[in-house]
Amino acid sequence: SAACLLLATSTVRTDDLAPGFSPESTSVDLDKNHRRLRLLASARRNYLDSDVEAALAVARQALELDRELFGPADIRVAWRLRKLANYHLELEQPEEALRLARESAELIRATHDANTWQVEDAARFIEVTEAIAALPRSKRQRFLHAARQMEAADERHNLQLALAAAQYRAGVLLELFGDRHMSTVSELLTIEDRLIQMHDTDASRGQLHRLERLIPQISITPNPEYGSLFLTRAQLAENEGDDAAAERYYQQAIDILTASNLPFEENLPTAHNNYAVLLDNAGRFSDAVPHYKVAGETWARELDDTCWIYYRIQGNRVRVEQQSAFEAVDAHDWDQ
Repeated sequence: SAACLLLATSTVRTDDLAPGFSPESTSVDLDKNHRRLRLLASARRNYLDSDVEAALAVARQALELDRELFGPADIRVAWRLRKLANYHLELEQPEEALRLARESAELIRATHDANTWQVEDAARFIEVTEAIAALPRSKRQRFLHAARQMEAADERHNLQLALAAAQYRAGVLLELFGDRHMSTVSELLTIEDRLIQMHDTDASRGQLHRLERLIPQISITPNPEYGSLFLTRAQLAENEGDDAAAERYYQQAIDILTASNLPFEENLPTAHNNYAVLLDNAGRFSDAVPHYKVAGETWARELDDTCWIYYRIQGNRVRVEQQSAFEAVDAHDWDQ
């Protein structure tokens, strides 16, 4: 569905998907949140259709709902301001982009300790925004268009095109910041993820080992990119048939992404879901159910119900819970 808001760096396993709509808290106005999700879906569709002005207008409406639902200082508001900043960059409005980037950083600094990955990341976003704004116009536009091209290619499952877009962006960031910078590392992880999906893993293993050592050296933990790295490693291990290593990496990804305390970190439900699929396929149905449930509750809050993932996951959770019930019947000692 074009309205699907899941923009995870790593692939969602769809061979056995599943969550149910079980909102975490009744304190959120569900009707208003539904409107917010529909607006975000519309903004994304406009963005992918290259109508950035329309995307910006709709995203501004979503920002107001973010403030009403979660409070004006919530980190969701700060991240929405970043999205608006990127739209303004594409519209050749660098001053407004930098203003929004700084407003976002001020919100983060007001609500987080100085020595946290969130504050560090906010400063880095300003740094990257300034650097991209200073690029020659043609190079800046190509860099920004590559992000949209990659997102659209992922939607069409065109991994080759998505890979090429990520490689271009990584090259620009390497020129600007070198390889010991988290913005560069993020794009390098995106490249490795696409290569693994394409089963081109010869170089991925060594690169992932290098990034695993590098990220704790250049970023405050628990940066969610570190969790994303272990999610990518889990996918590589599954491709190689090493389910024990995959299980270990999924657990590490879940631990780090949970500790990062980002309420909308899309790779967290992805990690729970893909780990559940691994357990499910191994016949460990009761172990899989809690992970399906966490994935489902998170996605239910952040996905418009027109998204295909919403329904695929719901059906799979029901199937797994039914299987667990059948196992309980089979295991019962009827002669007691």
